[in-house]
Amino acid sequence: MIARFSAIDKAAGRLFFLAGSVTYVRWGRTTCPSGAELVYEGRAGGAGHGTSGGGSSYQCLPKQPIYDGYYTGSGQTYSYMYNAEYEVYKFNPFAPHVQRDDDVPCVVCLVRGKTALLMIPARNVCPSGWRREYYGYLMASSNGGHSNDYACVDRNAEAVPGTRNAETGAQMYFVDARRLK
Repeated sequence: MIARFSAIDKAAGRLFFLAGSVTYVRWGRTTCPSGAELVYEGRAGGAGHGTSGGGSSYQCLPKQPIYDGYYTGSGQTYSYMYNAEYEVYKFNPFAPHVQRDDDVPCVVCLVRGKTALLMIPARNVCPSGWRREYYGYLMASSNGGHSNDYACVDRNAEAVPGTRNAETGAQMYFVDARRLK
């Protein structure tokens, strides 16, 4: 939950939470759309391709992390987090701005005055009474890789500059919809 409060409220020990607000991750972009506020900018991360263990969802990792009690020595077992990369081949609607193995940026956005958030796969229009924040392409890890949640990557995706390096970390492939019966 996100809270904003003034110095007076802090001194008085009161926290006022944002009522009627929602947050979401805008995958593939570094800015929030008009009408939304930037909470933080980051990079997409997740479990490594072809690895077992780790988390099962992509995370928007802040550009400037603050660690508490970090240890890098031996004798410790870890769960690893990798940068997420675009895995785009023949079909690449993001070109020329995004190429295979570019890292995926992300941004966390806040919209005030809303109480519900919904991603509808395979649709780029909203039901009556809803407002679209952004739309794009459904992406996830490959069939043979570590399982991740589906992410809606903005149709005007960007890449993190200078990151095209095929590290086989977390990967984002376009989803190929199969007939459901």
